[in-house]
Amino acid sequence: MVHAIFGGETLKTRVPFAGAMAWHFYSRIDGTRFEFAAEQVAQPVAYDDLPATQAETLADTLAEQGAAPAAAFRPGPGS
Repeated sequence: MVHAIFGGETLKTRVPFAGAMAWHFYSRIDGTRFEFAAEQVAQPVAYDDLPATQAETLADTLAEQGAAPAAAFRPGPGS
């Protein structure tokens, strides 16, 4: 979502989740890392900045997870 609006890169790193390791996705725009889901990770993230594809992020994202960030970037009424 962020990439579609602002450009930049989608990146990934492995984080502990539910007793296993899982991919965690975030963005980098103009060299600055943007983390919109840090609250989903129980401990500080050691970012690997590995390139991720849109297909990877969509495959790993539930519809409910994508709805909140998408709403945050839509203009409000009267905008």
